[in-house]
Amino acid sequence: MSTRRSVWFAGASLLLLLGAVPAAAQGSRITGVVTDSATGQPLPGVTVMVQGTTLRNTTGESGRYQINGVSPGTHAVIAQRLGYIRGEQQNVTVTADAPSTVDFALGV
Repeated sequence: MSTRRSVWFAGASLLLLLGAVPAAAQGSRITGVVTDSATGQPLPGVTVMVQGTTLRNTTGESGRYQINGVSPGTHAVIAQRLGYIRGEQQNVTVTADAPSTVDFALGV
């Protein structure tokens, strides 16, 4: 009976640990919209990334993007698309309790 109890305890502990990992790994998010600076029209197909990480996403037809799993802290966010001047926002503050919004207006 003590072996069953040990196995049950080990299994329950593992489930608790595995449940805690995704919550900690999720982090916060950065959202925004990318537009053409001359026309104000949304720009699809822009790659937006958090500098120094592998976190990135591409804007949709509406020019909107969302990057999930960003760790709290201060980051630089970059937006680039072929034919446009690269945009960069320094000192973007990301907190665990709310998404951060970073919008870009890219010029040619």
